[in-house]
Amino acid sequence: MSNAVIFNGAQAKALKAILSINDNMKVITGESDDPTAVAKDAPLGSLYIKSDDGVAYIKKDAGSTTNWMALNAASEVLSALDIDWNKSAVFEKSIAAGETYTFSNDDSGMVISVALTNTSGGTITVNFPAAEWPGGTAITDVEAGDTAVFTFIKVGSTVYANAVEALS
Repeated sequence: MSNAVIFNGAQAKALKAILSINDNMKVITGESDDPTAVAKDAPLGSLYIKSDDGVAYIKKDAGSTTNWMALNAASEVLSALDIDWNKSAVFEKSIAAGETYTFSNDDSGMVISVALTNTSGGTITVNFPAAEWPGGTAITDVEAGDTAVFTFIKVGSTVYANAVEALS
């Protein structure tokens, strides 16, 4: 079963919902990290499965050639300040100074987690796009030597956020 792709929980539910609405979907395999390079004309609900590591992407709409979402990708190490919700559901980064992040491809029904590890000797302040936080106040500080995990859920046009702090 080394070539099997297994979907659990929310991924399986999302896949089932999308596949049930389109009889024309395709399953495409390839070695590219970019599904648009090999599957740009694929219809809504199509799957692109990387043959080298089994990461699966699903086409989220009928019109766009670039609107693919990773379903089972490993965590994505952030190298930029933009967090592309299509690339993974889990992101991680070591930080040594304050940063301000942006979101792209954040569609309703999606959930991501961002783990930030403070490698400096002091508290670091991070900022995310507008979101609804518990109590109305954004959690922005990551203490020295700790990891904070921020979770974002998009419902309609609203992003809800929460964080677990002081994980060391």
